[in-house]
Amino acid sequence: MPRSLILLSASLLAPLFAQKSSLPVRYEIGPCFAGEVGHIYLDVDTAQYPRFYSFLRVQNGTRYDYYDQTYHRGSGERDIIDIPIPTTLTNRGTFTVEFGFQSNSFQSSKPSTYVINFQETITAGQRYQNLVIDHDQILDPERARIVLDETSPYHSYALHDSYTFQGVSASSSNQHRLIPVSAMRITYSNERFEKGNLAGIGAELRVLDYPDDFSGIGEKIGDAYRSIPLTPVVHASNGYQTTMSFKLASLYSYSRIDYRVGGRGPQFISDQLYAPLRMGHDDATYRYQIVLTNASEAKDSFFISSAVSFARRVFGPCAQSEYCLMIGGKAS
Repeated sequence: MPRSLILLSASLLAPLFAQKSSLPVRYEIGPCFAGEVGHIYLDVDTAQYPRFYSFLRVQNGTRYDYYDQTYHRGSGERDIIDIPIPTTLTNRGTFTVEFGFQSNSFQSSKPSTYVINFQETITAGQRYQNLVIDHDQILDPERARIVLDETSPYHSYALHDSYTFQGVSASSSNQHRLIPVSAMRITYSNERFEKGNLAGIGAELRVLDYPDDFSGIGEKIGDAYRSIPLTPVVHASNGYQTTMSFKLASLYSYSRIDYRVGGRGPQFISDQLYAPLRMGHDDATYRYQIVLTNASEAKDSFFISSAVSFARRVFGPCAQSEYCLMIGGKAS
């Protein structure tokens, strides 16, 4: 049964075709995801081709595994046609499609037919759903956006994206009681950088051990963990790559004596997280996760696991060491 195709205003999908084209038709595909409907976008000059059929087909020897076509009346400008790629194809992983359009000209006494046919091999890539990252890692989801080269109507090229995570391994810190959330950095690379491709990213810190130690920060979720909102810090961004880290979304006032929020004595303000003293866990290891959601246009999500140990030193500050130096009755 024929599937209906959608005629879209070119202004709605302007980011897909950022540059004006002199080609009568051009296209952009994907990225596609396994088990999800994909999309081929045809950009057609309907001043030249006011009435036409768009089609999508998959050939298997002398027959077609899939065939679909739809008739269109153009607006007289450049129209963008959304051709859905069904899940029966994306479930295959890698597949080859033929697509394009056929237009009949009735401007003369001898009608003529124009057929523009393209062929592309598409790989349905991964969409990461709550993928656990527990060490420095590079992810290539093998998903590609395929675009028609402006310089030639018969040449296309694939644009890939990837992630790099750094600084997520377990660490030891017993000097300032800092839980090094900001040490984790994520770099997102996209050969076709579109403004805001990480702008919608969501970030949350989950402290998995001793959540009651951090009273006054975030929200305790049952007995499982403490949830603390994070905000991104962009360190570098160029034509195709963005690197960012994360900090607490709010500022907190810590005691300089025991690192408790609202504790006694002199205070300092910070957007970092500190493990308090004298809560019964001075020598403990704290496990935590950074949860990222809505990363890139693929809406990927990640669990980034890490831990920090506060084992006591043999010699050093009295609050953090087995042995310390007393001068005039005061701890040093």
